[in-house]
Amino acid sequence: MPIALISAFAGAALFFLIARFVLRRKVIEAVPASMASAYANAGNIGLPIALFSVSSAVPAISVLASQLLIIAPVYLTIFSFISRSAQPGDTSTGKLILKSVANPVTIGALIGAVLSLSQWQVPAVIWEPLDMLGHASVPLLLMMFGMSLIGQTPFRTREILADVVLGTLVKLAVRDITFATSLLAFPAILVIGLVLAP
Repeated sequence: MPIALISAFAGAALFFLIARFVLRRKVIEAVPASMASAYANAGNIGLPIALFSVSSAVPAISVLASQLLIIAPVYLTIFSFISRSAQPGDTSTGKLILKSVANPVTIGALIGAVLSLSQWQVPAVIWEPLDMLGHASVPLLLMMFGMSLIGQTPFRTREILADVVLGTLVKLAVRDITFATSLLAFPAILVIGLVLAP
């Protein structure tokens, strides 16, 4: 998880700086785009590929956990502060952070992480149907992803073409360079890094 987080935040920070000071985007435009550059499609693509290539969902789940438990709450908090600065209100900083972190997705991921760490065994009567759904998820996710691509024209809006190209470069190059640098700096975590790479 640390290497996935390092590469994600490094890529997001670089995207934000370039978008803000080179492309002259507003903060409210640069922050969501930087979040997109920090996210990996570990659900629709990561899970099927991980299960197909290494017969384990651990690589994708590790990235998903870091995104749901750390990256998403951080960005939701940033969004809340941006909204408050645009429309000042009486909401205190503590309440703002709590509202950002205590969302259903983060809470659900946290409960799942706690149950996983506790090594609680799900009763067979509950586990069997869930296991069947889990096996069906791989082809279903791939079909849904393919269906979502129909009619997509990512380069149609010329105003954000530079943002799309920048985000692509950050994901394909900068994050991988950060990941490789982390492995060179900490060779002892090579195996863990391979599992947690974005």
